[in-house]
Amino acid sequence: KLKRWDRKVDEYISRINLIASSFPEYEVAAIDDDAKLLLLEQICSGAFSYKDIKDRPVLDEIMHWVPAHHYGLVDRLTPERVELKQGKTARVFYAENEKPKISVMIQYLFGIETTPTIGDGRIPLVIEILAPNQRPVQVTEDLAGFWKGSYAGVRTQLRGRYPKHDWPEPK
Repeated sequence: KLKRWDRKVDEYISRINLIASSFPEYEVAAIDDDAKLLLLEQICSGAFSYKDIKDRPVLDEIMHWVPAHHYGLVDRLTPERVELKQGKTARVFYAENEKPKISVMIQYLFGIETTPTIGDGRIPLVIEILAPNQRPVQVTEDLAGFWKGSYAGVRTQLRGRYPKHDWPEPK
């Protein structure tokens, strides 16, 4: 186990794999278990002990998996953050075999009618809607449907607990 093979490395691998599965036209190879072993072998190349490899940079090696002519593709199609309204941004969470997700307080979603997307608009994000206490109240892939449907019930529930917050009427 390498110290620098962390959550950020796993997320980057998930981002590459999402591009590989969603954008075949770019011909980016997915990183499966065999590829991870190959990458590990490359990282450990020339080392004779754990001391030699424990602090080697892992993310740099993973980033070179994508061909040079596609540098920037990962950041463009699978960004680390997405922009919401009023200058707010949300961190995108990537995990293997899961859809990309954001966790956002409900107040930051007011005025946003459509589900945020990544991948040039081809991949809708799963939205974990948070109450003012940062706890999830709903998970949706259809923000428009949330506003038309269950928002009224969520609004009633949260308005009672958080009366100082603004709770606009559902449309």
